[in-house]
Amino acid sequence: MNSIPPAVLTLPRRWHVSLAIVLFALAGCGGVAVDNRSEGEKRLLTVAMMYNRYAAAHQGAPPPDEKALKQFINSLPVAEGAGMKITKVDELFISQRDQKPFKVRYGLQTGGGVPEVPGGPGGPGAPSGVASTAAVIAYEETGLNGKHYAAFATGEVHEITDEEFQKLNLK
Repeated sequence: MNSIPPAVLTLPRRWHVSLAIVLFALAGCGGVAVDNRSEGEKRLLTVAMMYNRYAAAHQGAPPPDEKALKQFINSLPVAEGAGMKITKVDELFISQRDQKPFKVRYGLQTGGGVPEVPGGPGGPGAPSGVASTAAVIAYEETGLNGKHYAAFATGEVHEITDEEFQKLNLK
């Protein structure tokens, strides 16, 4: 008479199986984000992000020169640098496409990429889909096959044509 119904004994087992099915289904829905950007794009984007972070850490004052920006990057906690895949700071500043240092516009007030703020995106004469001249933080001097990567204060990297590059008047 003291027997427990079999349904009660199997309840925990059913619960675990149901939970496992739900977890597997949820894991399959998200997928893995793949970053298809080239190493050069990633490097340039990191330089631009560090430029903006420097300014944020210095009450809006941009880095005055390469030395100051590199010192700032080297001062990051090791885990943070590793998370951003920064292993050799000097290599970060070299374009893999033209093997030349990126041109960084030190001392430039970027406006943080915010529209309607001096240096923000969308200024007059900007190429279609590309932020204003003042918003360009860093770029490839030579590039490859008539195209240059340019990093903007908005946190975007665009590959722009020689014609767009000339309109931006960066040299």
